[in-house]
Amino acid sequence: MAERACGVGRFGAAQWWGCDGTAATAGGTPGPGGSGGEATAPAAPSASGGTTGGYHAYRNARTGTCLRANSFGNASALGSCSDDAALWSMTAVAGGFHLLNKGTADCLQAGLLNTAATGPGCSGSGAATWYAAPGGGLADRYDGNCLTVEYLGSAVVGIGTGRCDGSAAQSWQPQ
Repeated sequence: MAERACGVGRFGAAQWWGCDGTAATAGGTPGPGGSGGEATAPAAPSASGGTTGGYHAYRNARTGTCLRANSFGNASALGSCSDDAALWSMTAVAGGFHLLNKGTADCLQAGLLNTAATGPGCSGSGAATWYAAPGGGLADRYDGNCLTVEYLGSAVVGIGTGRCDGSAAQSWQPQ
């Protein structure tokens, strides 16, 4: 499948992740060989503040901080939303979309043992393919887990993936 430009659409309180006028919904079957999860939706009018394509920061609903690629380009992190390390572009691919970091030019990927990292290039693997999950989540096509802020007690210890539960730790709002 050819790559398509993706972005975030907003109309009033409604919001969706989408690609070329289609919205990535919470539908579909997660994991390898999943069934997609895209449905037709109108493009957000620019007068409503809607955005499509380009780069966006993604703020976590629980921490209020943004998803970032670290300076080493080999792990994802949380922090400020104000520089290129916090900006991600979305490109549609079969079964979802890729997230490419502006600062490192690395792709967000699900890893072994429920990790989330960035790596060079966006391969066609399920680990580098994400789709919208309930509650503003991002689920990977590798095993259907959601991008999650991880805690040890009340301390944030990093970013990983885990069973999708719709919690604020898994909700990523585009900025």
